[in-house]
Amino acid sequence: EVVYATENFGDEFTGDLIRPMRQWQARQESVDLSKLTARGQMSAVQAGSYFGSTAPWGYDYLYCTSRGDPFHIVRYLPGGQKDVFDPDGTFQFRVPFGERPPRMDNDSVRLVLSLPERVETVRNIFTWYVTEGLGTRAIGNRLNRLAVTSPRSGWWAKRFYHGNWNCSTVGHILRRPVYTGDTVWNRHTQGKFHKIVDGRS
Repeated sequence: EVVYATENFGDEFTGDLIRPMRQWQARQESVDLSKLTARGQMSAVQAGSYFGSTAPWGYDYLYCTSRGDPFHIVRYLPGGQKDVFDPDGTFQFRVPFGERPPRMDNDSVRLVLSLPERVETVRNIFTWYVTEGLGTRAIGNRLNRLAVTSPRSGWWAKRFYHGNWNCSTVGHILRRPVYTGDTVWNRHTQGKFHKIVDGRS
């Protein structure tokens, strides 16, 4: 029996026979990995882990080990950097924009309250909207008059915005289920092979 250890199949005829099989094997590996990934994400969400690229304004990320022990807190800054703290709140280091904070294998992410002024800002947005009947533009204008830090300032301000609150940012906060105690995952999917349907991959 001839075993080909590399992609050099020896001759054109043999290559024409084996190459489609190798391509099918590679595709099948991608399909299998896709299903395992979807199952793993579903299990993590059901266990209470949060999935998202940036923590919602007013929250920080608490990274926990596979045993559930906290090992650090990550706070996203308006300029795109991230500050890393010990679980007791002691500052450790700052992660530059574009880089990821350190993680451990099989860790999980949970949401914890961020700086008191950020939490107060979110509470004010809901209070002004519900009790005073202010719209998103009026709330944004009030926050700007009070010089409240916007979720997107610094680097974002220089490239896209002016560091101010606007109606879309306020509306995004008002519509997010996370502020009523619910997290939503898999609302939009880009899965090529598998997606989550009725809690199954």
